Amino acid sequence: MRATVMTILLIWAAVAAGADSLEASPGVLWEYALANSDKMHSMDNLIVSSDMVREASGRLPDPSARFGWSPLPLETRNGPALFSITFMQRIPWPGFLSKERSLASTGVDLATQNRDLAALELRSSITELWSEMYLVRSRMEFSEGESARLQVLLEAASAKYETGAVSLSDLLRLENRIALLEADQYRMELNLEALNTAMNSLLGRSLDDGFRWSGALPGIENFRQHGYSGIDVSDFPLVRKSLIEVERARFTEELSAERRYPSFEIGATWSMIGNPSIEMGAVEEGGDGLMIFAGLSLPLGYSGNSYRYRAARSSAEAAFLIHSQQLAVLTSRRANLMAAIEGLMNLHSSYETDIVPNLEVILSLTEREWMTGTRSLMDVIEVISELRAAHLEMVGAYSQIVVSTAKLKELTGDTTKRGEFL
Repeated sequence: MRATVMTILLIWAAVAAGADSLEASPGVLWEYALANSDKMHSMDNLIVSSDMVREASGRLPDPSARFGWSPLPLETRNGPALFSITFMQRIPWPGFLSKERSLASTGVDLATQNRDLAALELRSSITELWSEMYLVRSRMEFSEGESARLQVLLEAASAKYETGAVSLSDLLRLENRIALLEADQYRMELNLEALNTAMNSLLGRSLDDGFRWSGALPGIENFRQHGYSGIDVSDFPLVRKSLIEVERARFTEELSAERRYPSFEIGATWSMIGNPSIEMGAVEEGGDGLMIFAGLSLPLGYSGNSYRYRAARSSAEAAFLIHSQQLAVLTSRRANLMAAIEGLMNLHSSYETDIVPNLEVILSLTEREWMTGTRSLMDVIEVISELRAAHLEMVGAYSQIVVSTAKLKELTGDTTKRGEFL
């Protein structure tokens, strides 16, 4: 089994080395995704679409032309009307067109804000996936060191078994642990390949492209949140979006109200008059006719405009209430994230400065005592398990610090500069 695992690792390393590599840090990955992600391209297209809707709004309706003809000409005082042509222009209630354009402008603002929010959300998604990859890689690296340590321990235990200092059951338990560790290493390798594929899919890359991992990561002090508590909640992207939605609902309400008002029509009708078949006396024969007219369209309520207005007014009130609630919710979320980051940093420091070093010393002492016969082999294995759990807790705390920081940046709208880790 061990030979199979090593073969797979070597093959994977060779493939990764030959593939196009991209630095595996959330900030660099996010920068790449912004330029190549299909989701971001689709959001850009929605902005263009909204801008086209704005360009088409706030304009007078197209004028209408109507041609009239009758098999039997209509007799007029000047003669029979052979046919007529009417041109008409509808004019909405004053202010309607400007409000319609304002409503369309909020659509562009909303599409732009949604694009910014999608970009921030994308960074958080990349960071969460990076965190899973980081955990798997750290676990694999620790397992390799643990496996080497257990192999040395197995050789010593086998020698002590020959002298009767180690029982067969303890020796078999040690062999089982090594076998489980090798199986777990193989599982983590497969898991890492799946995570690489998922990350490439998120970034818009080829699914089998590799990543370049840096040996050093920023210390936890780089994630200490000094300035985020001072940012005004009204500047948060989600609050800006809710403000746009409030404004959009208000314009929709105003337009619904004005649809209950009259609209105007102006136009002209030109009629071609033929020669009269009957002598009309004093009326001059022939001569085309031109009539200019103006009209007023009165909505009577059958189309349901009053119901639409009341619905739009309720929607506007709901949008304002949602905006007010959003302020309180986001203030709470910021406080929770900052508290979580502070707690995780304290936990990581405890493991890094005290718990893990102490367990390493305890393990060395326990191994020495086992070699002198004062401790059992199971005591050594138990301390190794404690050290493994402590190391994973420390690595997990670091990854959660990074993820929580990304979520806090998403909440406040803080972007990542080129080359930054996050």
